[in-house]
Amino acid sequence: MIDIAYAAEVAHEAAKVAETASPLGQFGVNGKMFIAQLVNFVIVLLILWKWVFTPTLKTLKERTDKIEKSLDEAAAIEKERRSLEAEKVEELYKAREQGKEVIALAKSKSDKIADVMRIKAKQEVAEVVAGAKAQIAQEREQMKAELREETMVLAVAVAEKVLAKKLDKNADAELIKQALKEVK
Repeated sequence: MIDIAYAAEVAHEAAKVAETASPLGQFGVNGKMFIAQLVNFVIVLLILWKWVFTPTLKTLKERTDKIEKSLDEAAAIEKERRSLEAEKVEELYKAREQGKEVIALAKSKSDKIADVMRIKAKQEVAEVVAGAKAQIAQEREQMKAELREETMVLAVAVAEKVLAKKLDKNADAELIKQALKEVK
């Protein structure tokens, strides 16, 4: 009778020889086990793909889109900031130019006003001088007239004393008027 242990040992060795005879067996790979492991790997891969990789990729795509959108917005904001900065600089330049124009206009107007004031002052001085000259001339004429009148009075007085005869007041006044007419 053949020993069962011996038969198992022979069957085991026959399986080993059969395994080594296949190309995978030469590398120490069991074909049935390899197929079972390959099926398990595909199942695990499908499960991971369906519930892990796909949601993770979707989340990563959403984050990437959000980041790209934020970067685009930041670029647009930066562009707008630069545009506003350029506008601000341009407005400041315009304001400076307008300020210069206003200052130049004010200086021009003040110069014109100063010139007008100088002309008016010269005219007023000329008027005052002319008025003073006229007043002096009038006073001179008045003084001459008074001097003539006093001279006549003195001349009459001297003539009276010389003639020793006194005329009455009416005749005296008439004589003075006549003398004044002759002197003029």
